[in-house]
Amino acid sequence: MTVSTFSIAATGNDGSTDQGGATYPPTGTVGLTTDGQNMAVTRLLAGGNFSVSLFVCRWDTSSIPDGDDISAADFKPYVLNPRQNGDARDLVAEWMADGALATGDHTNTAGNNAHSGTSLAVANIPNNAVATLALQNLSNISKTAFTKMRVHISGGEPAALNQLGIADFWDAVNPPADLVVTHFAPLVGGGILIVSD
Repeated sequence: MTVSTFSIAATGNDGSTDQGGATYPPTGTVGLTTDGQNMAVTRLLAGGNFSVSLFVCRWDTSSIPDGDDISAADFKPYVLNPRQNGDARDLVAEWMADGALATGDHTNTAGNNAHSGTSLAVANIPNNAVATLALQNLSNISKTAFTKMRVHISGGEPAALNQLGIADFWDAVNPPADLVVTHFAPLVGGGILIVSD
């Protein structure tokens, strides 16, 4: 069994998309940031305006042998301020088809097929530390190219502030998010040895 840690290896492989507006879902111009140090994942209402921002990341997982089975995987972001949880929301994540980060990666609908949800409460996701979030539907992890994922705040229209900061590749102090994958080569052949008296 092998445990492989995949890190964000280059600028442009993690970043944030955001969209705002006076109505929900917001309809303003989608923005893309790939050179910040603290990417805020948000679903919030503040000052009469709504804002939804996502953290998007991709890792080169092509070193996993094609024949290996994947038994477990964890998303490990370094969590920073800001943090608000006014609507008691969760952090969720969904797998994406690979490709360079772009404004088209944005959606205002939270998906959770990669991580079903962990409460934003400090007791569940501590500040100034690496969080470990178990992933599901592991067949979406590529053995030949990059694996891409986007991270949301759960739920629909917010009534308050809901946000969480995540360190990215450009952070000179804290590590960018890792993908940790457990994989193994399946047994080939085999059989049952029966020993009789």
